[in-house]
Amino acid sequence: MAKSVSHINYYVNSIDVNDLRKSIKVVYPTAIESDRPNGIQVLPVPWRKGVRFGLTVKDQISSGGEADLGMPDGDDGSPTLDELTVDSVPNIRNMVSDVIMDVPLYLTPKYREQMTITLCKLINRIYLRFISKHPDFLERNGQVSIVGHSLGALIAFDMLSSQPMNSSSTDMKNQVLAALEQNTNHDMLSKSLMFTAQNFFALGSPAGVMLLLKGYRIASRKEFLKSGTVPNRRPVQFCYPAVENLYNIFHKSDPVAYRLEPLISRQYGTNLKPEPIPRINELMKAQFKAASKKGSTKNITNRAGAMYESIKYGLTANLVMRGLGLSRQQMYDDMASVNNSDDENNSHTPLNIYSEGARRLRMLNRSGRVDYCLQENHLENPYWSALSTHLQYWKDMDIAAFLTREIYRDD
Repeated sequence: MAKSVSHINYYVNSIDVNDLRKSIKVVYPTAIESDRPNGIQVLPVPWRKGVRFGLTVKDQISSGGEADLGMPDGDDGSPTLDELTVDSVPNIRNMVSDVIMDVPLYLTPKYREQMTITLCKLINRIYLRFISKHPDFLERNGQVSIVGHSLGALIAFDMLSSQPMNSSSTDMKNQVLAALEQNTNHDMLSKSLMFTAQNFFALGSPAGVMLLLKGYRIASRKEFLKSGTVPNRRPVQFCYPAVENLYNIFHKSDPVAYRLEPLISRQYGTNLKPEPIPRINELMKAQFKAASKKGSTKNITNRAGAMYESIKYGLTANLVMRGLGLSRQQMYDDMASVNNSDDENNSHTPLNIYSEGARRLRMLNRSGRVDYCLQENHLENPYWSALSTHLQYWKDMDIAAFLTREIYRDD
């Protein structure tokens, strides 16, 4: 690799990582206003391949299991998820598997533990492989971030929350060097991360509702690390993610995503709007300014708006929304309520940034915020967007620019 890598991004997702790599490469010159070369390396973490939902017939036979139900008291074990999946419309079935199947699989204790352990070991294996090829990364104290999407973000959050409270950077570095010398295989890798995670970006994550169902709140472990004491049991259970900066990124129309700030500080977080992610479309604004000098902006806007409205409330509304049991009036009412709530939130009284709630947020993120949302287009139909936003995060240029800026914030 010709360039010097200063930051590793682990992409915990089942989708091709090349989309995110391309997006970061495109927005980097705009996001970073300097001559610094792009030192971000995005590494995929295909955790699903390591989680076995049942044993295949070949595995059963190789392990001595009986594969013939006709035998007396014969049992060929539990089938795999692939064996149950109908062989048709693969793209749609992959989407269903990535989104709809996330929750029931995660709620199964057996698979939830298997997912967390598999993810941690896989990340450690990829990290060791990277360090073996780039030993100077440790010497330059390179930073590591984790980007998770949907179920991947939820599992990554559980993994970070289960890390030991007393691990130091020196101990982790020594563990990495020892593992490299011994050429440790995947099965013998530690169930704890071999590095300190600088940033964790959760995209379209259902972690908020899952923690609510478990009765958990979120707190920073920094206070306990400074005092040298492990937190005692409290009336309310807390989870302490091992990360310097926690980011919960979502689109308002994403039906899978939930907020996290009310779980950190209920009163303070609930009264805050999610922080909007800045747009990257400066080039588009320049084009409109150039068009305004020629007097053609109004025509362009009117034509685009009329065409979009006809598509938005025409065929799409009749076919898709009726299938969801929604009427056209319900769509208009919901869109009006969203606009009204935005107007009310924009005029709210500023909160006390020195309050206890604000301090809790700053402990989990240097910016003082955890929830970040994409800015919606005024011509955007939230019902139509709900069908696509959950699967489009890694292609969004605004998100790619935001990740880049936050990764290099302190450099």
